[in-house]
Amino acid sequence: TVLWSQDDSRIASVGGAGKIHFWDPPTGRYLHTHDVGGRITTAAGSKDKIALAMNDEDRAIKIIDFATKKEIRVLKHVPQDNGEEEAVPEGEEGEEPPVPVKKLGPHEGPVKIIAFSRDGKYIATGSEDGVLKLWDMVT
Repeated sequence: TVLWSQDDSRIASVGGAGKIHFWDPPTGRYLHTHDVGGRITTAAGSKDKIALAMNDEDRAIKIIDFATKKEIRVLKHVPQDNGEEEAVPEGEEGEEPPVPVKKLGPHEGPVKIIAFSRDGKYIATGSEDGVLKLWDMVT
């Protein structure tokens, strides 16, 4: 994956081996390598950030600042419960009962796609298991 900084002053190339390589576009000169400490399954860029989907046990999403090249946040899946169906009230007599709500924990498969919202406030991740998650970057 190749990502441009908002001001076009940097290019980042991201590979599966857990490294981000930063480059200077006008000269093509290599600037810096940042080791994120794990296998990367996909990456996306926003105005000033890079999001990396990690292929680790908890399927973390690492956020890297494009300018400083430093990790600024790690988003992790926090299960809401043990995956059991939530109790729902019974329907009125003669009506179909409501469908039980199942709370989702972490992605079961590797995250294969990641995207920032246009305003950079949210990230969406999609995984091999068919689950789409939205992440709030503000809180």
